Amino acid sequence: MQVAVEAEPTAFDAATAQKIGIVANELVTNAFQHGASPIVMTLSAGSQTRLRVDDNGCGVDGATGFGLELVRRMVEQGLQGSFELHAIPGGGTRADVVFPTPSR
Repeated sequence: MQVAVEAEPTAFDAATAQKIGIVANELVTNAFQHGASPIVMTLSAGSQTRLRVDDNGCGVDGATGFGLELVRRMVEQGLQGSFELHAIPGGGTRADVVFPTPSR
């Protein structure tokens, strides 16, 4: 399976980096288990940070499970952000995480 990572150089405090790491791990693991290659993870930051994981699988809307619930809680409670999971037109799944970029 192919995985591409596109990330802007961004600095986070240790607690935020840990939360992002947990979220990214869960989303990429989910894409490996339920999606198809290629998997593309992008990270960009400005006033808001966006983490996006796309796969080329069959597409999933409103999926549930322990891993996705962990992601949702970590994003909403730990990062004060939002998490959306939806099908990509033409096939695939997109997981979008957006949260305010912490000031250093």
